[in-house]
Amino acid sequence: NILIVDDDRGGSLEESYRSDLLHRQIPCQIWDKQKSHTPPDTILDDYRMVIWFTGDSTADYLSETDINAMKHYLDHGGSLFLTGQGLARELHNEDSAFLADYLHANYCGKVYSIDYLGDTNSIIGNNLRIRFAGATNQVTGEGGQVLPVNGAVPVFRPNKSCPGYSVISYDGDYRLVFMTFGYEAVPDNPGIFTGRDTLLARILSYMSPWANPVCV
Repeated sequence: NILIVDDDRGGSLEESYRSDLLHRQIPCQIWDKQKSHTPPDTILDDYRMVIWFTGDSTADYLSETDINAMKHYLDHGGSLFLTGQGLARELHNEDSAFLADYLHANYCGKVYSIDYLGDTNSIIGNNLRIRFAGATNQVTGEGGQVLPVNGAVPVFRPNKSCPGYSVISYDGDYRLVFMTFGYEAVPDNPGIFTGRDTLLARILSYMSPWANPVCV
């Protein structure tokens, strides 16, 4: 049902995604992009949901081939959870049309926060508050903020004064959650904050009702 596109350039972050899904008894497959390159359209189309993550900062996150693959998947009604630090800024500089027309976001600058507040009008974010784990892989100077456009809605915003949001969602011809930081940076045992398990359950309920995650 779910394909995880492992795009962390040889890291091991995929284990966070795999274990979180298996905890909810949801089977998944992992596509190692470093070994197998961009997943072809015929592979993506086999999955009801794609989780594509790029991890922490690098000089180049997504290739033109990657972007075209996502366009095809969304054009055919897929459900995409795209997450990674630095993605919004790179796409703003290299393919602003994809950012606006497919990810339904406009980049509005850098911001770094370890603390995020859920939007009360969001199915995903309502009444949630998340933060990064200690010694997270997220780089201080690379956090981004976006404004939702073309039908998208805000999900989480940094808990500081800034104009933009760090997570947005879209429900139209396809479903999308775009996270401008790495999902894997949210801890399992967050204390007074919301943990990754609850966050994933909300995302799955929004993106893929067929997954029937445990209620939260």
